[in-house]
Amino acid sequence: MVWIAPVLCVVFPVAALGQIIERKIAAAMQRRHGPNAVGFEGVVRLVVRLGFFFLPRASQDRLCAGLCALPGIRQALALTRRLASASSPPTG
Repeated sequence: MVWIAPVLCVVFPVAALGQIIERKIAAAMQRRHGPNAVGFEGVVRLVVRLGFFFLPRASQDRLCAGLCALPGIRQALALTRRLASASSPPTG
């Protein structure tokens, strides 16, 4: 019975580190682009997906790319990207 305490003092920390590493790897594999990374184009994509939910995903993506390439929308998206990058604090 004396040997149980030292074994547990080794096994529990190793198991805890293993679980932390597993969760970090799973989080990295499931990382998604949120609104802070997508910007206004994500809103356009959402509107296209909600409006044309009956189309296949590939058709929705082509439609969204075509819509975002229209001259007025392209300039608006570029403007929102510039404003977002100008207002965000530098990272590093």
